[in-house]
Amino acid sequence: LDAGGAQIAMTGNITNAAGRIDALLEGPIGAMPVASMKAIWPSAIAPRSREWVGRNLLAGSLKGGTFRIATQRDANTQQSGSPDERVMSLTLEGADLEFVTKEGLPHIEAPRALLRVDGNDAELTIPDASLAAGQGRIALKSGRLFVSAIDSERPLAEISARAQAPVGAVLD
Repeated sequence: LDAGGAQIAMTGNITNAAGRIDALLEGPIGAMPVASMKAIWPSAIAPRSREWVGRNLLAGSLKGGTFRIATQRDANTQQSGSPDERVMSLTLEGADLEFVTKEGLPHIEAPRALLRVDGNDAELTIPDASLAAGQGRIALKSGRLFVSAIDSERPLAEISARAQAPVGAVLD
């Protein structure tokens, strides 16, 4: 796929044997602006994450990544099965990112970030970031967001980071 400055290559196979459909698709994801990434992200893959990214990731670029999706299901069913029948891994590296975590809070700016999805868990690491706060900036170091059960109605998340800033910026 080559569209809007985005490039994604895919190889794989689909087998329908012994009453089961097995599929394996994998490949590299090329560099692209985040607007292109949002446009080509399939709605069936991690729909809650796709919605959050579409709403909160404001700017930046995707430097590249890889993906692998493997599924197994009964050939006699019309719908794809539960997330347990799908194994997905995804690695994306981003640069010059700007995102908002909650309406009314300052935007976070990150020169680089790495997202890894393995099965039903996701981890976002941001080594350095900052946000404007009143009369200064708050520097964030070693940022990490880990989410388990990303396909569930109530995923569990753990957020960790170190912050450093003048007292006035923190109070603002």
